[in-house]
Amino acid sequence: MSNLYVMAEESGIEKKLGPIFPAPAEVVLGLVAFGLLLFVLWKFVVPRFEALYKERAEKIEGGIEKAERLQAEAEEQLQKYKALLADAN
Repeated sequence: MSNLYVMAEESGIEKKLGPIFPAPAEVVLGLVAFGLLLFVLWKFVVPRFEALYKERAEKIEGGIEKAERLQAEAEEQLQKYKALLADAN
């Protein structure tokens, strides 16, 4: 193991940062790549998700309103049916 460490020191891989820390160029490249990915996601993917979310929420709200309206109509029909039964007796 010590031979590999000595070879790395001789070839200049470690430089001043040591064997654990990445080279500054790698950090900069990683940050640029991350920024580019973040931009693409923010510009193209997030608006599509927002539109789908809004559409789904509207469908759910519309379904709830329809269900409430049908429930009210069913209650009204039940009251009419009970009134007819009361008149029949």
